[in-house]
Amino acid sequence: MIVGITTRYVNSKYEERDCISHDWFEFFRKINVKLILIPNNLLDPISYVKDVGVERLLLTGGDSLGITNLNRKSNGNKTKRDITEEKLLNWSVKFKIPVLGVCRGIQMINVFFGGSITRNLDKKIKDENHRSCKHIVIIENGKKISVNSFHEDGLLENQINDNLQIFAKSPNGVVEGLKHKKKPIIGVQWHPERKWANKKFDSFLIKHWLNKK
Repeated sequence: MIVGITTRYVNSKYEERDCISHDWFEFFRKINVKLILIPNNLLDPISYVKDVGVERLLLTGGDSLGITNLNRKSNGNKTKRDITEEKLLNWSVKFKIPVLGVCRGIQMINVFFGGSITRNLDKKIKDENHRSCKHIVIIENGKKISVNSFHEDGLLENQINDNLQIFAKSPNGVVEGLKHKKKPIIGVQWHPERKWANKKFDSFLIKHWLNKK
């Protein structure tokens, strides 16, 4: 299995860079999945992922989205990463490539389909912490699990596009898990690859995504 994985964009004083956490490689090495990094400066990222044989697309965390609605007529504050991931999502939808969005990735999925995001979530949700912590998430069947949390922006229930279905949320209604109603696209707000991960549920989630057709 070859998974195309998106990267963080860093514009330093002397150069533009892409980077990725080693955690992802350690995570997938255990299940014999090969990761292919997708740079943010490609003129044609679709030809790139086709040439290297990408079978799944993973939208990773890190970086805030440049804008909150990709359907605006103006590009506004779209970053190079926004543009790259938008092209990749268009490709994945057209060719039914299964997608997993993590943290920023779930936000990108919702915005791509016409939803929106909330900046600085802690100013809207006073009784929950979502930065560098663990908290409870309620799965659609009513089961409660503990997950890690490393995000400033987030999704509220009234911001979710109608094409998407919520399958996990925090007690105060912050959206933690989404799936497309018809397409093989899943998103979670937590990090399966990081510390404090819920190994049992995340293992089920990853296997489900890798086995999607």
